Amino acid sequence: MLRLAINAGFAVGPMVAGLIFAYSTLLMFVGDAVTTLSFAVLAFFCLPHGLRTIKGPTGFPRVIIKSWIEAVIDVRSNAPYSLFLLSCLLMGIAFSQIFGLLALTSTGQGLSPSAYGVLVGSNGVLIILIEIPLVHRLNHFPARKVLAIGYASIELGCMAFGYVTEIAGFFWAMALFTLGEIIALPIGMAYSSNLAPEVLRGRYFGFRGMAWALSGLIGSAGIWLYGIMGANWWYLLGLIGIDGAVCISTKPSKHR
Repeated sequence: MLRLAINAGFAVGPMVAGLIFAYSTLLMFVGDAVTTLSFAVLAFFCLPHGLRTIKGPTGFPRVIIKSWIEAVIDVRSNAPYSLFLLSCLLMGIAFSQIFGLLALTSTGQGLSPSAYGVLVGSNGVLIILIEIPLVHRLNHFPARKVLAIGYASIELGCMAFGYVTEIAGFFWAMALFTLGEIIALPIGMAYSSNLAPEVLRGRYFGFRGMAWALSGLIGSAGIWLYGIMGANWWYLLGLIGIDGAVCISTKPSKHR
Protein backbone atom coordinates (compact mmCIF):
# COMPACT_ATOMS: atom_id res chain seq x y z
CA MET A 1 0.00 0.00 0.00
CA LEU A 2 2.90 2.36 0.75
CA ARG A 3 4.31 1.82 -2.74
CA LEU A 4 0.88 2.49 -4.26
CA ALA A 5 0.55 5.69 -2.25
CA ILE A 6 3.99 6.79 -3.42
CA ASN A 7 3.13 6.04 -7.03
CA ALA A 8 -0.19 7.85 -6.73
CA GLY A 9 1.87 10.92 -5.93
CA PHE A 10 4.29 9.99 -8.71
CA ALA A 11 1.38 9.82 -11.15
CA VAL A 12 -0.13 13.16 -10.21
CA GLY A 13 3.11 14.99 -9.43
CA PRO A 14 4.71 15.15 -12.90
CA MET A 15 1.41 16.16 -14.50
CA VAL A 16 0.98 19.01 -12.04
CA ALA A 17 4.67 19.94 -12.30
CA GLY A 18 4.44 20.23 -16.08
CA LEU A 19 1.53 22.65 -15.77
CA ILE A 20 3.17 24.66 -12.97
CA PHE A 21 6.48 24.81 -14.88
CA ALA A 22 4.73 26.50 -17.78
CA TYR A 23 3.41 29.12 -15.34
CA SER A 24 6.33 29.60 -12.92
CA THR A 25 9.59 27.67 -12.56
CA LEU A 26 10.18 29.12 -9.09
CA LEU A 27 6.74 28.03 -7.87
CA MET A 28 7.43 24.46 -8.99
CA PHE A 29 10.66 24.22 -6.97
CA VAL A 30 9.16 25.93 -3.93
CA GLY A 31 6.24 23.50 -3.98
CA ASP A 32 8.66 20.56 -4.23
CA ALA A 33 10.62 21.85 -1.24
CA VAL A 34 7.47 22.29 0.87
CA THR A 35 6.11 18.82 0.15
CA THR A 36 9.51 17.19 0.78
CA LEU A 37 9.89 19.02 4.09
CA SER A 38 6.37 17.96 5.07
CA PHE A 39 7.27 14.32 4.48
CA ALA A 40 10.44 14.71 6.56
CA VAL A 41 8.40 16.04 9.49
CA LEU A 42 5.86 13.21 9.21
CA ALA A 43 8.62 10.59 8.99
CA PHE A 44 10.43 11.97 12.04
CA PHE A 45 7.36 12.08 14.28
CA CYS A 46 5.16 9.26 12.96
CA LEU A 47 7.26 6.39 11.57
CA PRO A 48 8.28 3.67 14.05
CA HIS A 49 11.95 3.10 14.81
CA GLY A 50 11.87 -0.58 13.94
CA LEU A 51 14.00 -3.42 15.28
CA ARG A 52 16.95 -2.22 17.39
CA THR A 53 19.90 -4.52 16.78
CA ILE A 54 23.05 -2.45 17.39
CA LYS A 55 24.59 -3.35 20.74
CA GLY A 56 26.11 -0.54 22.74
CA PRO A 57 25.67 3.24 22.83
CA THR A 58 24.76 4.31 19.31
CA GLY A 59 26.07 7.80 19.97
CA PHE A 60 29.65 6.51 19.69
CA PRO A 61 31.00 6.31 16.11
CA ARG A 62 33.08 3.21 16.86
CA VAL A 63 29.91 1.28 17.77
CA ILE A 64 28.25 2.21 14.47
CA ILE A 65 31.40 1.51 12.46
CA LYS A 66 31.78 -1.90 14.09
CA SER A 67 28.19 -2.83 13.25
CA TRP A 68 28.70 -1.89 9.59
CA ILE A 69 31.95 -3.86 9.39
CA GLU A 70 30.06 -6.90 10.64
CA ALA A 71 27.41 -6.31 7.98
CA VAL A 72 30.02 -5.98 5.21
CA ILE A 73 31.61 -9.29 6.21
CA ASP A 74 28.19 -10.96 6.24
CA VAL A 75 27.21 -9.60 2.82
CA ARG A 76 30.50 -10.78 1.30
CA SER A 77 29.68 -14.33 2.39
CA ASN A 78 26.10 -14.06 1.10
CA ALA A 79 26.56 -14.85 -2.61
CA PRO A 80 22.88 -14.47 -3.63
CA TYR A 81 22.67 -11.03 -2.04
CA SER A 82 25.97 -9.93 -3.57
CA LEU A 83 24.66 -10.90 -7.03
CA PHE A 84 21.45 -9.04 -6.29
CA LEU A 85 23.39 -5.87 -5.42
CA LEU A 86 25.43 -6.12 -8.62
CA SER A 87 22.32 -6.62 -10.74
CA CYS A 88 20.64 -3.64 -9.02
CA LEU A 89 23.66 -1.49 -9.82
CA LEU A 90 23.66 -2.43 -13.50
CA MET A 91 19.89 -2.10 -13.93
CA GLY A 92 19.78 1.10 -11.87
CA ILE A 93 22.22 2.90 -14.17
CA ALA A 94 19.60 2.66 -16.93
CA PHE A 95 16.63 3.14 -14.59
CA SER A 96 18.01 6.45 -13.28
CA GLN A 97 17.95 7.99 -16.78
CA ILE A 98 14.17 8.29 -16.55
CA PHE A 99 14.61 11.12 -14.04
CA GLY A 100 16.81 13.29 -16.22
CA LEU A 101 17.75 12.10 -19.66
CA LEU A 102 14.19 11.22 -20.69
CA ALA A 103 13.15 14.86 -20.30
CA LEU A 104 15.95 15.94 -22.61
CA THR A 105 15.20 13.22 -25.16
CA SER A 106 11.43 13.74 -25.22
CA THR A 107 11.50 17.52 -25.43
CA GLY A 108 14.18 17.23 -28.09
CA GLN A 109 11.66 15.24 -30.13
CA GLY A 110 9.05 17.98 -29.74
CA LEU A 111 7.11 17.02 -26.58
CA SER A 112 5.93 19.99 -24.52
CA PRO A 113 6.67 20.17 -20.75
CA SER A 114 3.03 19.32 -20.01
CA ALA A 115 3.11 16.34 -22.40
CA TYR A 116 6.29 15.14 -20.75
CA GLY A 117 4.57 15.43 -17.36
CA VAL A 118 1.68 13.27 -18.60
CA LEU A 119 4.19 10.76 -20.03
CA VAL A 120 5.99 10.36 -16.71
CA GLY A 121 2.68 10.40 -14.83
CA SER A 122 1.47 7.46 -16.94
CA ASN A 123 4.13 5.39 -15.18
CA GLY A 124 2.43 5.89 -11.82
CA VAL A 125 -1.06 5.36 -13.26
CA LEU A 126 -0.09 1.98 -14.71
CA ILE A 127 1.49 0.92 -11.41
CA ILE A 128 -1.67 1.84 -9.49
CA LEU A 129 -3.90 -0.05 -11.93
CA ILE A 130 -2.04 -3.34 -12.42
CA GLU A 131 0.73 -3.80 -9.86
CA ILE A 132 -1.20 -5.57 -7.07
CA PRO A 133 -2.95 -8.23 -9.22
CA LEU A 134 0.15 -8.84 -11.35
CA VAL A 135 2.58 -9.14 -8.43
CA HIS A 136 0.13 -11.46 -6.66
CA ARG A 137 0.36 -13.85 -9.62
CA LEU A 138 4.12 -13.47 -10.00
CA ASN A 139 4.71 -14.50 -6.38
CA HIS A 140 4.09 -18.10 -7.46
CA PHE A 141 7.14 -18.11 -9.77
CA PRO A 142 10.89 -18.30 -8.94
CA ALA A 143 12.02 -14.84 -7.84
CA ARG A 144 15.29 -14.72 -9.77
CA LYS A 145 13.58 -15.57 -13.08
CA VAL A 146 10.89 -12.96 -12.47
CA LEU A 147 13.53 -10.36 -11.66
CA ALA A 148 15.47 -11.21 -14.83
CA ILE A 149 12.34 -10.72 -16.94
CA GLY A 150 11.53 -7.45 -15.18
CA TYR A 151 15.06 -6.09 -15.60
CA ALA A 152 15.06 -7.06 -19.28
CA SER A 153 11.74 -5.26 -19.82
CA ILE A 154 13.12 -2.10 -18.17
CA GLU A 155 16.16 -2.17 -20.45
CA LEU A 156 14.11 -2.80 -23.59
CA GLY A 157 12.02 0.21 -22.62
CA CYS A 158 15.20 2.27 -22.33
CA MET A 159 16.33 1.12 -25.78
CA ALA A 160 12.92 2.09 -27.16
CA PHE A 161 13.31 5.64 -25.79
CA GLY A 162 16.31 6.04 -28.05
CA TYR A 163 14.36 4.85 -31.09
CA VAL A 164 10.93 6.52 -30.88
CA THR A 165 10.22 9.98 -32.26
CA GLU A 166 6.45 10.44 -31.84
CA ILE A 167 4.45 10.91 -28.63
CA ALA A 168 2.63 7.59 -29.09
CA GLY A 169 5.97 5.82 -29.31
CA PHE A 170 7.11 7.41 -26.07
CA PHE A 171 4.00 6.14 -24.31
CA TRP A 172 4.57 2.60 -25.63
CA ALA A 173 8.19 2.73 -24.49
CA MET A 174 7.07 3.99 -21.07
CA ALA A 175 4.55 1.15 -20.83
CA LEU A 176 7.30 -1.39 -21.53
CA PHE A 177 9.59 0.27 -18.99
CA THR A 178 6.79 0.43 -16.40
CA LEU A 179 5.89 -3.23 -16.90
CA GLY A 180 9.47 -4.13 -16.05
CA GLU A 181 9.38 -1.85 -13.01
CA ILE A 182 6.14 -3.44 -11.78
CA ILE A 183 7.59 -6.92 -12.22
CA ALA A 184 11.03 -6.27 -10.76
CA LEU A 185 10.87 -3.74 -7.94
CA PRO A 186 8.31 -5.27 -5.54
CA ILE A 187 9.65 -8.80 -6.12
CA GLY A 188 13.19 -7.50 -5.68
CA MET A 189 12.37 -5.94 -2.32
CA ALA A 190 10.79 -9.17 -1.06
CA TYR A 191 13.61 -11.32 -2.49
CA SER A 192 16.36 -9.23 -0.90
CA SER A 193 14.49 -9.07 2.42
CA ASN A 194 14.35 -12.87 2.54
CA LEU A 195 18.11 -13.07 1.94
CA ALA A 196 18.91 -10.73 4.84
CA PRO A 197 19.38 -12.06 8.39
CA GLU A 198 16.96 -10.35 10.76
CA VAL A 199 19.63 -8.77 12.97
CA LEU A 200 21.31 -7.17 9.93
CA ARG A 201 18.23 -6.46 7.83
CA GLY A 202 18.40 -2.69 8.24
CA ARG A 203 22.04 -2.59 7.17
CA TYR A 204 21.29 -4.94 4.28
CA PHE A 205 18.62 -2.46 3.17
CA GLY A 206 21.30 0.19 3.52
CA PHE A 207 23.54 -1.67 1.08
CA ARG A 208 20.63 -1.94 -1.33
CA GLY A 209 20.12 1.80 -1.02
CA MET A 210 23.84 2.37 -1.63
CA ALA A 211 23.66 0.28 -4.81
CA TRP A 212 20.78 2.41 -6.06
CA ALA A 213 22.57 5.62 -5.06
CA LEU A 214 25.76 4.53 -6.83
CA SER A 215 23.81 3.65 -9.96
CA GLY A 216 22.26 7.13 -9.88
CA LEU A 217 25.71 8.70 -9.41
CA ILE A 218 27.12 6.79 -12.37
CA GLY A 219 23.97 7.44 -14.38
CA SER A 220 24.29 11.19 -13.79
CA ALA A 221 26.91 11.17 -16.54
CA GLY A 222 24.12 10.14 -18.90
CA ILE A 223 23.28 13.66 -20.10
CA TRP A 224 26.93 14.31 -20.95
CA LEU A 225 27.26 10.95 -22.73
CA TYR A 226 23.96 11.52 -24.55
CA GLY A 227 25.40 14.77 -25.86
CA ILE A 228 28.31 12.78 -27.32
CA MET A 229 26.58 9.56 -28.40
CA GLY A 230 23.00 10.66 -29.03
CA ALA A 231 20.43 7.83 -29.14
CA ASN A 232 23.26 5.28 -29.05
CA TRP A 233 23.59 6.01 -25.34
CA TRP A 234 20.06 4.65 -24.78
CA TYR A 235 21.03 1.48 -26.64
CA LEU A 236 24.20 1.09 -24.56
CA LEU A 237 22.15 1.58 -21.40
CA GLY A 238 19.91 -1.26 -22.48
CA LEU A 239 22.91 -3.55 -22.92
CA ILE A 240 24.28 -2.59 -19.49
CA GLY A 241 20.93 -3.36 -17.91
CA ILE A 242 20.62 -6.67 -19.76
CA ASP A 243 23.87 -7.64 -18.03
CA GLY A 244 21.98 -7.04 -14.77
CA ALA A 245 19.24 -9.41 -15.92
CA VAL A 246 21.84 -12.06 -16.74
CA CYS A 247 23.51 -11.48 -13.39
CA ILE A 248 20.36 -11.96 -11.31
CA SER A 249 19.40 -15.08 -13.27
CA THR A 250 22.80 -16.68 -12.54
CA LYS A 251 22.62 -19.32 -9.87
CA PRO A 252 25.04 -18.44 -7.02
CA SER A 253 27.92 -20.85 -6.55
CA LYS A 254 27.21 -21.06 -2.84
CA HIS A 255 24.54 -20.12 -0.35
CA ARG A 256 24.80 -20.23 3.40
